[in-house]
Amino acid sequence: MIHRRHLRYALRPGTWRHAGRRVVWGRTRPAVEPDVPLTWPITEEMKARVRIRWPVRINPGRPSLEDALGMIKSGIAAHVPIEHGDIPQPAGGVVLFHVLDRGSTRRVVIDTDDQLILNDSVDESDVYFKMQYLKGGYGRPHVRPGGYVSLQPALYKYRWRWRRLRERASPAFDVYGRFGTAPEKQDIRRDAIARLSAHERFRFSGGSGAVWWGEYMDEICRARVCLDLPGRGEICYRLVEYLAVGACVIGPDLMAELPVPLESGVHLLRVPRSLDGLVDGCEQLLGDGSLRDSISRSAEEYFDRYLALEQLGAYYLDALWRTLRD
Repeated sequence: MIHRRHLRYALRPGTWRHAGRRVVWGRTRPAVEPDVPLTWPITEEMKARVRIRWPVRINPGRPSLEDALGMIKSGIAAHVPIEHGDIPQPAGGVVLFHVLDRGSTRRVVIDTDDQLILNDSVDESDVYFKMQYLKGGYGRPHVRPGGYVSLQPALYKYRWRWRRLRERASPAFDVYGRFGTAPEKQDIRRDAIARLSAHERFRFSGGSGAVWWGEYMDEICRARVCLDLPGRGEICYRLVEYLAVGACVIGPDLMAELPVPLESGVHLLRVPRSLDGLVDGCEQLLGDGSLRDSISRSAEEYFDRYLALEQLGAYYLDALWRTLRD
């Protein structure tokens, strides 16, 4: 199965077009790469006092868990050193690590599970970051939104490149969205794709056909509007990738939220969970270039201020520092 999928990718011109582009990107520096101030500043006292002890081993057999946690870990490591130790791990899609400060040890859990429910380790933690954080919260002050990440390091390295590509490229798609076959959310995905494909007011492209990730990113940059839908969890990595390149996004309301909630009409356009108004919303965005441009700029700014890895790492450290001070 894996080899057949790779062969299909290799036969697509878009795979090689982007592969060549990435070779060029890797050898040259972008003309513009702004220095965005930290939304959650890291003080010298925080740098001097906070120590992170990360487990040598996390739960085996969960590659996506390790990849997601590696992204967050790199964001934290951009600000404070991380040491490693033998820390017994809870079961499930979580990691337990320690924050050390002047002889005090606090237990911190990051929960990457796709479901909205909390892991049993919530009762044994001092701070608990939930990536699929239920909108409105859990009524437990130590449970915090955990943000969300793409599993692709290239997104964070080359996001400026993809933005320039999006600005220069001639649009090839009206409304675009490619989705996998996660059975948990197939009803809403099938419904959305059926609604967007059943008329002649605009053209919907994508559907469930898989392409190599690099080609998919190029296609995002050539779309006027990108469709966000739940995956195995409410928040999907596609949303992070859309925001990173400044795509104009539309999608249904989600039951999960990020640390700084996205605003409909500002960072993207949300429609009811029933998908009523989805087609009309797409048509509105396609007919209003000024609104699309405004949403695209706000999406880029949101990513740079809240979802870039150094920003997400600063958010985690700010929450941990407040816990230590309390």
